[in-house]
Amino acid sequence: RRGAKKQGEIDEPHQPMFDTSMRLTWPRWPSSASSNNGDESPGDNLGATSPMSCGGDGAATAGGPDEVVEVFKPRAGIRIGISLMRSCPAHPTVRTVLPGSLAAQRRSDGSDAPIISTFDRILAINGDKPRTARDAAAMIRDAQGCVRIRLLRKPPVFVADSALKLQRRWRQRRGSRIEIVWKAAAAAAVGVAFSDALEDAAVVASVVPNSLASDAALHPGDRLVAVDAKHVGSPREAAEMLRQARGAVALTVVEAARVDQDALLASERRRRAAEADGTAEPCALCLEVPRSELVAWPAGCEHHFCARCTYKALDFGIRACPLCRAEKPRLHADEA
Repeated sequence: RRGAKKQGEIDEPHQPMFDTSMRLTWPRWPSSASSNNGDESPGDNLGATSPMSCGGDGAATAGGPDEVVEVFKPRAGIRIGISLMRSCPAHPTVRTVLPGSLAAQRRSDGSDAPIISTFDRILAINGDKPRTARDAAAMIRDAQGCVRIRLLRKPPVFVADSALKLQRRWRQRRGSRIEIVWKAAAAAAVGVAFSDALEDAAVVASVVPNSLASDAALHPGDRLVAVDAKHVGSPREAAEMLRQARGAVALTVVEAARVDQDALLASERRRRAAEADGTAEPCALCLEVPRSELVAWPAGCEHHFCARCTYKALDFGIRACPLCRAEKPRLHADEA
């Protein structure tokens, strides 16, 4: 049986779980690379090393836009703490790095960046090119002694491009869009008026012809939800933010066909009734009576918080409801 100790075999001395016996040399940025998206394969997800260091100079291949890192593994089977993408089998690409693992150690140049980062592409392991993500994971896991991993770093522009694509797809699902208007001066009028019937949502009531709002294709019934990526609550707040904005102003707008004004009015009536009889509970995050639109936590637990705190919590990656700890459903169920 694998891992069973034979008779007369001496126990190996205890080895620390992680250490910093990895070196990074000759960093270079590639001129171009393609981005990979997809689910991770069951790659290396646990790191452990010996306190010994590798020998050799660890230099990158001459003329190649890559970096070489060296890991010392006292025996086969030790993992370094990475998982690989599955979508592009011919190009093994790092999807996640386990915090606290060898791959997450800081670089030798003193920066906070880890030795191996997300989107790094594995070109070779001890001079051998892996054919697939599973092959790369097995080669790293089965290697022993000094393991030299040649990586291709992906510049941040590819990460930003992927984020923009996801944002555009998300806006399409919500029925929202971003319009850019140019205000030469802060005092310039945008040319839009908001409905007085709603206090917690900025719904367009009228648009002045040949104005900035008209150029941005705003129509009555549209809802303004953000100005320069800052959430908009009441019509008064929206007007003030538009008044202070200057230069290129990004307006996030939900088209009128996706705006349920009856539901917004019903939400406001419930809020007013709760405030009138003193039963309004403060938001569990900001401890203030919610004045903006009530938002249900996306886990389906029926707990509500003020819109500003809900959006901020989701932006910070908080997935569990602050009251019942129910988690927001993940986009991808399978994880390494």
